[in-house]
Amino acid sequence: MRKRDKSSYIPTFHFINLGCPKNIVDAQRVADRLEIAGFKEEREASEADLIVLTTCAFIEAAVEESVDEILRIGMSKSERQVFAVLGCLVSREGEKLCDLFSEVDIFLSVKEMPALPEKLAEKNLIEGPNLQALKRQDGLILNKLFTPSHIAYLKISEGCSNNCAYCLIPAIRGPLSSRRKDDILSEACRLGRKGVKELVVIA
Repeated sequence: MRKRDKSSYIPTFHFINLGCPKNIVDAQRVADRLEIAGFKEEREASEADLIVLTTCAFIEAAVEESVDEILRIGMSKSERQVFAVLGCLVSREGEKLCDLFSEVDIFLSVKEMPALPEKLAEKNLIEGPNLQALKRQDGLILNKLFTPSHIAYLKISEGCSNNCAYCLIPAIRGPLSSRRKDDILSEACRLGRKGVKELVVIA
């Protein structure tokens, strides 16, 4: 565990997001949960307690970019920093990544991503996550945007059930699952109240 003075310590995170807009939405959800758990965002990766990389693995070029970024961050991070790799590459390659990248402290698949605060606490990696605050939080969380403040992505479904021979989406993100209309409209309204002027619908 990375220990600090409890009286003044607020753990910090920095996100590096690769891939499509769906990754951005997923990363925003994780960042929201980290902030509810008591973390704050740090603009500089070198200063953050936790570096989070969201990966893409849809095509080989995306896999190569993700691997290159893992290696770059792994070589540059300090001993005190925790490095988490999330998303599509983990869903695609699974446990073999643990043997390939010892510099990574935690791997989470697409479905596991929201549980990052709990996993950090479970593995005793960072002192500070307030899991009780997370338990008290109810409903969708829409505080964090990794887009300019006037624009946001609105994800209306996940996965695909076509199972085309050339496509990895079902294997990475699972079968098609559409959100309820009321949930979509509710999120759109909340984003509007935050000042978002343009919604980009993604699926």
